[in-house]
Amino acid sequence: MSRFKAVLTGCASCLMRLIEYEKLFDDNDEYRKKAAELMAKCFDISQYLNKFDFDMGRFDAGRKYRVTYHNPCHLRAAGLHKEPEKLLKKFGNIEIVHPRYADRCCAQAGSYGYVHFQESKQMFMKKKEDYQKTGADHIVTSCPACQMKIRAEMGGNFRVIHPVEILAEMIK
Repeated sequence: MSRFKAVLTGCASCLMRLIEYEKLFDDNDEYRKKAAELMAKCFDISQYLNKFDFDMGRFDAGRKYRVTYHNPCHLRAAGLHKEPEKLLKKFGNIEIVHPRYADRCCAQAGSYGYVHFQESKQMFMKKKEDYQKTGADHIVTSCPACQMKIRAEMGGNFRVIHPVEILAEMIK
């Protein structure tokens, strides 16, 4: 474990599993301590990047982004309610428009959206209406499963991306 300082993930669900890893082992299991050490080094990429001051000269501030943020259930469950939004706010050319139901589940919930397809579509309707009212060009979320669901439901009306993708586009 001491060979590395951090494990970064861009997936809210993966982070949730990693920080719960030690629970897989009994209290007296030798791997429980190692799992706890691993857990302490696991971060969402936005959470980790928020620790640093950026050289803003490395980023193109010319392109403007109007985004709305979907807060994934697993990221909230990991205790990281605002880390991606906090990261995006560091850049003056990114405007964040808040939907009314930002913290409402997108109804994908892992495989739920596939197993209960029609119910999932109905559950997403309020979010869909909410997103359409924002006037945003992008829906940003830190969960690949949420991204798939939102892309499928929004029918191409928005670009659905991870917060770090915006930063990658702005690097000169």
